[in-house]
Amino acid sequence: MNRLPITVKIWCLTSILLLLAGCSQLNTQDEYPQSSGQNQAPVVSASPDYDVLLDFSLKVSNMAVAGRAELCRSLLKRQKETPSTEISVQLLIGRLFSESCGDISKILDAVASVSSTNQYDEHSQKLIVIYAEILKRMQNSSKKLVALERKQKSLQALLDSKGNKNPQGSSNDSRLLRDKLDAIRNMEKQLDETSDSN
Repeated sequence: MNRLPITVKIWCLTSILLLLAGCSQLNTQDEYPQSSGQNQAPVVSASPDYDVLLDFSLKVSNMAVAGRAELCRSLLKRQKETPSTEISVQLLIGRLFSESCGDISKILDAVASVSSTNQYDEHSQKLIVIYAEILKRMQNSSKKLVALERKQKSLQALLDSKGNKNPQGSSNDSRLLRDKLDAIRNMEKQLDETSDSN
């Protein structure tokens, strides 16, 4: 029997592997086309998709504070003149970065029906749901902070009134109130740190 030399076998095997690798690369490129890399204005198109929403989010996150505020004013004006789901989604994204984009509750109400429309693909809808959940958490943290500030003010007023009524009065009451006030301040600080990290 005639045997093939080992170098021929290695060459054939290598050729087959390279051919398979090339075919798999072609399939990957067909499934996931590369973006053109053009710099687009931060506006969601008439038929938004996942990549466009992510691109808009990235551009808003990279804007300066003044630029975000200007964008929000423009979006709010457009939403007032001609309301649309696209602008509501843009306001949702903008509100994650700037308070200038309006009231959180109104924005959440406006995007609540996005999943019932066929305007967005499945990935875009999931992204919008995630953004809405982040905005809800921001709203809850803000409400907790306001409640803590109210408690702090009332405790401070109570502490001040106790001190004025009885300058030599019970040091236990004053100490207890100061401890509560310090605890509230610590909780406020933790909430601030949590919201800053988000």
